Amino acid sequence: MLMISWRHTWKEILGQRTRVLLTLFAIAWGTTSITCMLAIGEGLRITFGKALQNVGATSLIIHPGTTTRVYAGIKPGMSVPLNFDDLKLLQTEIPGIEMALGSFSFNPKITYQNKSAQAMAQAVTPDFQQINPIVLKERSRFINQMDMQQQNRVAVLGQNYIDNLFSPHDNPLGKLIKINGEAFTVIGVMPNIPESIVNGIPNYFLVYIPVSTYQVLTQAQNYDNIIVVPKKNVERNSLQESIRHFIALHHHLDPNDLGIINIEDRLVAAQTFMNFFLGLQIFLGIIGGITLTVSGIGIANVMLASISHATRDIGVRMAIGAKSYHIILHYLIEAMIVTFAGGIIGIILSWVIVTILKNIPIHSQFFTSLGSPQPILSWSVILTSILVLGLIGFLAGFFPANKAAKIDPLEALRHE
Repeated sequence: MLMISWRHTWKEILGQRTRVLLTLFAIAWGTTSITCMLAIGEGLRITFGKALQNVGATSLIIHPGTTTRVYAGIKPGMSVPLNFDDLKLLQTEIPGIEMALGSFSFNPKITYQNKSAQAMAQAVTPDFQQINPIVLKERSRFINQMDMQQQNRVAVLGQNYIDNLFSPHDNPLGKLIKINGEAFTVIGVMPNIPESIVNGIPNYFLVYIPVSTYQVLTQAQNYDNIIVVPKKNVERNSLQESIRHFIALHHHLDPNDLGIINIEDRLVAAQTFMNFFLGLQIFLGIIGGITLTVSGIGIANVMLASISHATRDIGVRMAIGAKSYHIILHYLIEAMIVTFAGGIIGIILSWVIVTILKNIPIHSQFFTSLGSPQPILSWSVILTSILVLGLIGFLAGFFPANKAAKIDPLEALRHE
């Protein structure tokens, strides 16, 4: 015999309307807090995670370094350039490399008619588009092999420079601009869209020209960096060691000198960033959980008050055969009813708040380029909130219920 009367349970809950309503409000607020916090963290993690996954997430970026050891008469502090021979070495001698390409970075002045702008530019090869999220507007194109072979003076511009140099109704394609005083034809335009980032810079702010053209104009021989795409399933740490070893031998340097090149692993950087946002989501969840825990104290107080008023009734039930677990279960059910009633209200409020936040426009070049983060009320967020809510409700009900189960029936029957 379970000895639990649902009618009696509801009578006890309704007998303390003020306390129960205040507790319901606290639980609803606590649930709203933890759910909204988790939803915000989920939105940040997913939005920026997509952006990072599109930034050539598996690439290795090799930057020139300096020697840090004495070796074969070479002193520390000597610059180590990355040249065409290094690039060929990586392309032909290391089997774990799928693709390697060199690039130059520079900051030219771009001019069109009487307007000018300072730009961030890169000189790249056609393969650069294969490993980076470069999206072009209709009728635009990227640098191709013919541009490389003929050293064509062509440029692909980010929308930022189109906005600054051209009138709103002017078609920039085919127009002549000047880059550091040299005439270039605009062949492509990169729109301002989310998740289109190269080396941490949105394409909206970049200009691309062919490597061969840049070398003819500047006589540059040493790359600013070399981008390496590893083959699938290759061991990345071993590959980095092989790259450092081959470049050291090519320059007659110490293979154990870690300073001769600096290797940036985008996969590690992306994972670190994702771990940061996961940690942020957990932190936000903890803040919301603290609010919910405080609400749980309110449930415990309601249960203690209920037990105090029902001491004689508890004694009667125990005298006619109710076991300790019957008493515990009775008050646990009361606590869980109050908890989940408040939780349902809280989740509904969370849905309303998340919907409102999603419809608030965010005007920012930063968010437009990376993707506008919006709170996401996913099933994982809702399930997490329910699990935390259930745990707090259980603990808030168990300890008062356990106290009720330990009441001496004879003492309880004497209680007024």
